[in-house]
Amino acid sequence: MGVDVSTVRHPTTASWFARSLPVDQSAPSAARRFTHELLQCYELNGLADTVQLLVSELVSNVVRHAEAPLVVRIACDHDIIRVEVDDGSALWPVIVPSRSLGEAGRGLGIVDGVASRWGVDRRPGGKSVWFELDVLAPLDR
Repeated sequence: MGVDVSTVRHPTTASWFARSLPVDQSAPSAARRFTHELLQCYELNGLADTVQLLVSELVSNVVRHAEAPLVVRIACDHDIIRVEVDDGSALWPVIVPSRSLGEAGRGLGIVDGVASRWGVDRRPGGKSVWFELDVLAPLDR
């Protein structure tokens, strides 16, 4: 997978929903709850659990490696789900080879292996790490 900005497909008919979260150990579960509540009203071809997992991984990275502000934004239309996780750090995330990992450090590798697309955008005062999932595509990646 990896970052491939040439194939970025922003949701075109979707509304964006955002939630600010504290940068502490409660943030990943709060992000999963927000995602679950929001995605209940969409027909997602079985992707809701996957979205919650990936959101949790990105938010956990912010708690471990970045700083406030932490904002989760989600948009969903008929074709695509896009999630953006903003933080206040200018440090770019790095995928760590799985063979060198213990319990921690696998989050971005999971996002890379599961998301249809992902990437990082600079924002004023920090960055946004995002992923997209194709709603109509099977999850056999």
